[in-house]
This record gives sequence, C-alpha cells and structure tokens, in this order.
Amino acid sequence: MNERNFIDHSARFDPEASKREIEEASLEAQYEKLTDRERLVIAAKLLGYNMIPPRIDEFYSDSYYLGDMFNGGANIFDFWKQELPKIFPNQITTKTPWCIFRGSIGTGKSLVSKLFLMMIYTRLLCLKNPSVSLGLAPKVLSALVVHKNELTAEKEFLNFYKSVKENAPFFRNTKNPNLRFQVYCSGPLSNRSIGKIKCRL
Repeated sequence: MNERNFIDHSARFDPEASKREIEEASLEAQYEKLTDRERLVIAAKLLGYNMIPPRIDEFYSDSYYLGDMFNGGANIFDFWKQELPKIFPNQITTKTPWCIFRGSIGTGKSLVSKLFLMMIYTRLLCLKNPSVSLGLAPKVLSALVVHKNELTAEKEFLNFYKSVKENAPFFRNTKNPNLRFQVYCSGPLSNRSIGKIKCRL
C-alpha cells in the first residue's frame, strides 16, 4: 500500500459531531423547528384533509363563508367571539364533543348552534373521505336539531342551511363526492317526532 495515497478517516471522525447530526435529523427535532402553520398542515394531511378549513372567526366574518349571513360577524355577541376560539382553537381541532347552551331568549344560542353545525359540515367537506378519517363504514352522516316544535325548527334552521348552501361561495364551490350529509330537525325529542323534517346538504 502506498502510504502517500492512504487517507486515515479515523483521524477525521468526530463521534460527538456525528451524534449531534443524528439528533438534529430526528423527527422530534425537525418537528420542533416547524412553524405553527407547518405543523397544522402536517396534522391536516395525516387526518385526511384535502384542504385546510377556515378559522372560526374567519368562518363567521368572511363573505366567502358565512360573513354575509352573520353581517361580517356583527350579529355575534362579543361573549361568543371570546368563547368560540376556546372550542375551535384551530382549523382542525374541536376541544369538546359536547356543548350545552343555557340562557335567556335572545342571547344567541340558536345563532351559534347554526354556526357550529355549519363549521362541522365544512370540516367534513374538506376531508378527502370523511368515513375513512372517522373510522366509519361508508354511510350518510346526520345531524339532529331539536327545537321547540318542528315548524320552528324548519324556519330557524333548515331554511338557514338551505340558504347557506345556495348563497355562500364556499358551499357553492366545494363538493365532496365522498360525503353524504343530512340534517334532521324535530320538535321536543321523542321517538314519534325524530326526523320528520330533514334537509340533505
């Protein structure tokens, strides 16, 4: 062997430097370097989203979504504007599966209920295949709205949903062939009255 042409790699090897390189290349370390937006995009892809849904404040204020229905958000009391981000902290997270609204007439319970249902429907629209993401067999997904009576439910809720679907640009432009969704409305909850009025969205 010609020693003049021999390269002693061991002399250049730095175990500590290599260890640092391996640590920096780990998924955990790389994830820590990501921005909040990049983390959101990765989580959305893992959950099966085709597109990122809007933030809750954007949803009720932007005319592309429900802005025209909610007067740019002016129809929503400040109390709800403060609480809504706690329930929907980002575009793909819902902090609680249950919400019970209590309060006097005119405090915005029905208004926010409409907003909630359309927010959930919007997220389903943004999923590539909602049934796969939710771990369900392919079937029609349903929501049930119970109000004082069926006529009030139809007036307060179904007409709103139909109007949103027909007039809001997002819902006119966004279709999902893998989503079948319908809303049932009824009066006081009983086996006799469930699902007498429904709207397929």
